[in-house]
Amino acid sequence: MGWEASQGSVRMQKNVQFITWSVEKLKEWDIRPMCFINANRQEMELLKITVYKPPDSVFISTKSNVELMFEANEYELKCNVQNVAPVQLLNVKWYKGDQLINTKEFSEDNDKFPANKTTTIQIIPNRNDDGVQYRCEAELKLGPDGPHPPPKLTSDPLNITVHYPPSTILEPQAIRVSAGEDVVLKCASNAKPRPRYDWFYHKASNVFIKDQDGVSLLHITHAGGAEPSCPLSVDPPRVLLEYGDTISVKCLTNATDSSLIWIFDKRLISNDTLVINSTLLSDFLDGNLKAMCHGTFIGLDFCEQDVDVTIYNPPEKVSIGTLDHTGPMIEGNNYTLRCDIRNVAPVHLLTVNWYKGKYHIKNESFPSGTEFLANKTATLTIFPSRNDNITSYSCEAELQLPLKNPIKVKSNPFNITVYYKPAIHKKSPQWVPVFHGYSEVLVCKASGYPEPTITWIYNNEIFKGENLTVKENVGEYTCIASNSVGNDTRVVNVVLKEDYLPLIAGFVALVVVIISVFFISIYSIYYKNTKMGHYTVEGATPKAQNGNVARNGKDSTLPMKKFLM
Repeated sequence: MGWEASQGSVRMQKNVQFITWSVEKLKEWDIRPMCFINANRQEMELLKITVYKPPDSVFISTKSNVELMFEANEYELKCNVQNVAPVQLLNVKWYKGDQLINTKEFSEDNDKFPANKTTTIQIIPNRNDDGVQYRCEAELKLGPDGPHPPPKLTSDPLNITVHYPPSTILEPQAIRVSAGEDVVLKCASNAKPRPRYDWFYHKASNVFIKDQDGVSLLHITHAGGAEPSCPLSVDPPRVLLEYGDTISVKCLTNATDSSLIWIFDKRLISNDTLVINSTLLSDFLDGNLKAMCHGTFIGLDFCEQDVDVTIYNPPEKVSIGTLDHTGPMIEGNNYTLRCDIRNVAPVHLLTVNWYKGKYHIKNESFPSGTEFLANKTATLTIFPSRNDNITSYSCEAELQLPLKNPIKVKSNPFNITVYYKPAIHKKSPQWVPVFHGYSEVLVCKASGYPEPTITWIYNNEIFKGENLTVKENVGEYTCIASNSVGNDTRVVNVVLKEDYLPLIAGFVALVVVIISVFFISIYSIYYKNTKMGHYTVEGATPKAQNGNVARNGKDSTLPMKKFLM
């Protein structure tokens, strides 16, 4: 057996169990020693060797070697690793203080020879990072067969200094003092380097300024006198301007030796008159701006007068419709109405009013948007019922402006059609009697929209129409009212009954006849007893006896004569 290698090869030796390959000083980075053995046949095995070298140095650099940084600016830090191998096992870690913030591996680099490598990070420091230390660490990850701990080298820390502008002025604060008191006003702000303070006040012998420890102190001894007022006025004091219009605002003062300028729309205008052209403004997303008249006066230094500027645009169009729906609405479902307002400003002064018929039912307002002239949409969810059929909805865009009555633009009315399923009137009886030999009309009426179709079903026969004439066909009759929304059914039971009216009428007639005969008999007897009596014929001479007349119960033979009654 023996070793084949570009450095430290061992010739073949016989009758041995093992053989050692050794190198006093390895000089090749990509060496690949091979052990071979010749028995019945030759076999070989490659020895995997990782030749490594810790970096000579690790250090952090910045562009132009700048360690002074400014808040909110972006900077690049570079970690330089010098003369390290193998690169594919190199791992570079970034630390901010003791916090690990970034890791970079070079596993895709197959170069086995020593090389210089760099890795970068981008930082945007803020005031809290002032004095923070950054460092980077290069480590060779040699695996479980490598040295423990693995070889690593850390850079010297990079201390950064961050400069940042003044933040909110912490003081002074308004105070009330008695006349003759000594007053100290303090002006302080957090900044690096320490800020410079300027005081603006009436120059007087009893007022002086002293700065100490980054704070400015204004000393007033024996304070007294009234607070001076700013000798400025503006005309008009507030501006309401429709988009597309122009207006002039005047800055006025009665003080002498004054200098007046306007500050507006990020510009200085060295004039006492400010001309506002709403179409030329650059930054008024919410429609509100401030114009400032700045006056400088001897003794007072300066004072300012603000003017609120509101620019508006009435809605070009207000329309109403449905969201994701067309055609009639179905009772019991919910629908969304949308109100579209086109080109309106400012949005935060916009209110959308919803009306059902003439009744106000809802309003909706909007926050400030991302553009001045905006298209806005308001929605209303409704649950229409049959009582809402042919009801009209409308929406109204209302701009509630200062110094002016609200501007209102209303949509055309939106009429809704509500379909609802039929409902059969419950006045129809469930049981209907039919007398033998007679007919009966079954009536089925229903309400619904669209107008329902009425059908009757009897013994699987279908009859159209609300009215159905039946005779002696007894059983269940089913009325069905249907339209495109649904249907309703009602069952009517027809039963047969005998007609006893003729018998009753005959019996009544018989009773009437019997009663009539009875009364006629009674009347005859009464008539005979009361209307028949005795009659005397004066001057009659009996001649021949032609009859007997009963007289006082006795028969008497008297002559009779004929007479008319």
